[in-house]
Amino acid sequence: MTEITLEKQYEKTLRKIYRTKKHQYFLHTCTQEHLLPKFTSIALKVQTTLLLNKFEAKKFQLKILKKALKDQDTKFNNLNSKLSLLYNSLLKFTSQSELNKKTNIFNSKIEKTENSNDVKRDTKLAKLRGDTVVTMLL
Repeated sequence: MTEITLEKQYEKTLRKIYRTKKHQYFLHTCTQEHLLPKFTSIALKVQTTLLLNKFEAKKFQLKILKKALKDQDTKFNNLNSKLSLLYNSLLKFTSQSELNKKTNIFNSKIEKTENSNDVKRDTKLAKLRGDTVVTMLL
């Protein structure tokens, strides 16, 4: 692979890791605080078909949430392995200090472009907690 292709993959993987970390934090917080995001909801028709009471339904929702967190953990580990391989491949084309500078530039760029998604995620978390939500972009 060429250096440019490797750099693009490297930046893309850094972005995926950033998003995955934020998803992990969201899911971990929901798990710790017993908050149930919308994706864990079980349709009333399904609940009645399976004869689930509210306690059993909530227990099943928490199970869905924990599985999502476990999936994000696995994804994070896989992405870190991929990033390590890309990093080592890029070292064949550039020095470690240069690559670290590029990594910092990529991370800054990612933080800026992902800011609106971070705000949305924080807003969702605040709504789940029942907090008053004040939306503000940095």
